[in-house]
Amino acid sequence: MLRKRFNSRPVRATANDPVNVAISTGSAESTFQVVVDPFTPPSNDTCASPQALTAGTPVSVSFVNAFDDPFPEVDAGSPTTLPDGGFVCIGDGGQPLDGGSLSRCGYGNPDVVFSFTPATTGRFEFEGPGGLHLGEGACGESCFRVGYQSLIVDLLGGRTYWLIAEGEASQAGFVRVDPLLVFRR
Repeated sequence: MLRKRFNSRPVRATANDPVNVAISTGSAESTFQVVVDPFTPPSNDTCASPQALTAGTPVSVSFVNAFDDPFPEVDAGSPTTLPDGGFVCIGDGGQPLDGGSLSRCGYGNPDVVFSFTPATTGRFEFEGPGGLHLGEGACGESCFRVGYQSLIVDLLGGRTYWLIAEGEASQAGFVRVDPLLVFRR
């Protein structure tokens, strides 16, 4: 018999609590096998336990065994008609910063969560091996900056921001944040 592994899906579960699994085979009758392998996700897999970042210090990151956490869609609010006939949606998720846009905080890949509190106001660059989603306030509710592998943003000193790094299950690398010099004339 030829064995072929089609899909692997991580499931959060607690010992001795039942978990229901629905399997769709796409045909009327099919033979399949369900294999359960326990694993431990990264310690910063959820907003409940973000890993603190320190400016200039790279942190190892791996998406192996990380879950794709379901972050809520951004509330775009109600359309408001403008004088020129156009419209804009005004949401309650906060305001864009440094030209960014409010966005959902993930795209369906495994993710891990970091926090960062800059000591001073300034421009910072976040780097990581995949998608980067930056927000403040309640973790995961809205992201005001989104980038891939690099994200440059102006931040206010003393405020705590959170970074959701997202990548393929096999990806690994480093996440870091560095202050950038801004030259003024």
